[in-house]
Amino acid sequence: MAKMSASGNMPDVLLPHPSDSPTQRQSCAMAQRIASNLLIFGLLSACALAPTQEMSDARQAVQTAIQAEAPTYAPLRLYQAQSLLSTARNHLAQGQYRNARHIATQAKSQARLAREIAIRVKEAEQLVNQAIADGTLSEDTQERLKQALAAARQGNDELALRLAQEATRLADRDISRKNPHPDHTHDF
Repeated sequence: MAKMSASGNMPDVLLPHPSDSPTQRQSCAMAQRIASNLLIFGLLSACALAPTQEMSDARQAVQTAIQAEAPTYAPLRLYQAQSLLSTARNHLAQGQYRNARHIATQAKSQARLAREIAIRVKEAEQLVNQAIADGTLSEDTQERLKQALAAARQGNDELALRLAQEATRLADRDISRKNPHPDHTHDF
């Protein structure tokens, strides 16, 4: 019925041999259909498994964003991540695993972005506060930070990140005015 491999152990393929009877040929065809159906079922069931890892990753990303103070610095982006996570939970509860997986991945991405914005804007704010304490804060720096905060709160992510970077650079410049050469201290 089947051609044997060179080692003689397992058949290479399930092909009817010319000397096989019609019943043996039907059995071979049936075995091929069963194997094909099992393969298809296996591939489909992999997609049908609950997206536990994706859901866990999304929940963890939202928690990390919250810990990074995204509610303060990137509330809109965090809200979107939380909303997507809630939608993913609903799809999961309804057994719509493909949708749940896709939406959970989006939630994770939004939460990561919220965290990144929060970190960058908070870093700029801390440097501005240091410049204020040093008495070296320029109006440009203060204005850039205000713009970064406003952009972040409005969900204008690219602008928020760019303005936070500018505010950080300007604050560094302002702080360096107090001590222009911090690495060159001299004892006289």
